[in-house]
Amino acid sequence: MLRLDQIFGLGDPKACAGSALGMGVKAVFTAFALILGCCLRADAEVIGVVYKGDQTFLELKYVNSGKFSVRIAAITTSCDCLESLDKPADVPAGGTFDIHLIHHALNTGSIEIDVKLLDKSGATIADLPVRGFVPDRSWSISREDAQTKGSVLIDTRSQAEFVQIHAANAINVPAFALKTRRDLKNSKIVLIDDGVDSTDLLEEVDSLRKHGFSSVYFVGGGLPGWVRSGGAVEGANASVLGVARITAAEFFRSNRDTKWLIVRMGEKIPASVGLSEAGQLDRAEEVDAVLGALSKTWGKQSPPNILIIAPGDSLHPKIEAHLGAEKALNVYYLKGGAEALARFHAQQVGMANNSGALARTSSRRNTAAIVRPCGSCGK
Repeated sequence: MLRLDQIFGLGDPKACAGSALGMGVKAVFTAFALILGCCLRADAEVIGVVYKGDQTFLELKYVNSGKFSVRIAAITTSCDCLESLDKPADVPAGGTFDIHLIHHALNTGSIEIDVKLLDKSGATIADLPVRGFVPDRSWSISREDAQTKGSVLIDTRSQAEFVQIHAANAINVPAFALKTRRDLKNSKIVLIDDGVDSTDLLEEVDSLRKHGFSSVYFVGGGLPGWVRSGGAVEGANASVLGVARITAAEFFRSNRDTKWLIVRMGEKIPASVGLSEAGQLDRAEEVDAVLGALSKTWGKQSPPNILIIAPGDSLHPKIEAHLGAEKALNVYYLKGGAEALARFHAQQVGMANNSGALARTSSRRNTAAIVRPCGSCGK
């Protein structure tokens, strides 16, 4: 659950930069907290992908870590599409308050909503951004449909990544250059990437459609999903592990907008990193059973990405070989395991200690992270 401290703007940034604030929705997901200029503000509650027309329930937890009781008189949001279901309440010092919200996905576009807890004087007690993206279900296309005659399959990853592995017959066009390809405007365009950060690709689909490219789609699950479903690939390293292994830095970047579940195998994740485990894998042969149990927790919501953290990269092929019924899930492996994750986290904390704020990383498209309006509310 999300921990929100009572007093914002106080505290030593160096002292708190290394701590992570857990957060979750009804099915518990996890993410890191990053510093946004004040020490005690979490980066965002990540809804992830919510399709147009859906309703999503969120359950957050406010922790009053102050010395005095506080009266939550109102819960307000910056978009009408996120509705509070709670009444005013008193929260004693050290007490907690569950915040129940429902998101109505009215239009396609980005979700960037501020949730504020107000006291009886109208002053802000706590402030939390909620982030996600609303696509239309019709944008998603299967591997089979992506290969129909007349379709143009476009891989938006970097050229170096494309050379290593790509879907057969795909062409490599950077995302930023797609709008200049007027020769493709009347074609059936199918976008594919590594699937790590789905929001990046969905934003491209949305943007292209708004710029007159009427037939633009994406392949769910990215390139790993393509390979696992039997799609032909080409390249110097034509293996699913060539694209399903990600670094700690890539995980941190995508964690800003994409929902993840963590499955650990072997060594424990250091507590300082602040990640909660959703499942534990004792043997590679158990991977389908563990992932199958997790899949029951997200109900009608879009499946999250799953990150398997094993003691060593040599275990990844064995785990992958035992993926059967759960091949359709977005499964990734962390390069270097828990040790690499802890090392990267320590580097980030070191940067925070030097600058007073935890460094924010850019997206996988190497564009600056920005705060977007809530397009899904039509505002």
